[in-house]
Amino acid sequence: MKKTLAFVTALALIIGIASAAEAQTEPSGQAPSGTMTGPGGGGHNEAYERHPEIHRAIHVLERAKDDLQQAAHDYQGHRTKAISDIDAALTELHEALQVDEK
Repeated sequence: MKKTLAFVTALALIIGIASAAEAQTEPSGQAPSGTMTGPGGGGHNEAYERHPEIHRAIHVLERAKDDLQQAAHDYQGHRTKAISDIDAALTELHEALQVDEK
């Protein structure tokens, strides 16, 4: 339980730091780079505008997952567990967006 809490706390801190860094590089109110803002990647995306925090978190988690997948070490299974936890977090965030669409 303590390890899970520590991991979740660390992940939240990483997301917060990454979000702050991302916010400095992205114009306010716009989707993160690489995020589709409408059909074909252009135009208006109402879902992003209604839930920018969730979309930013998804973007940051996807980047973190990519970084972890490219890491040279497994860290005694912790890297694999972190990737699994990121997948679970991404699932929850996508489900949160789907709930709002209904």
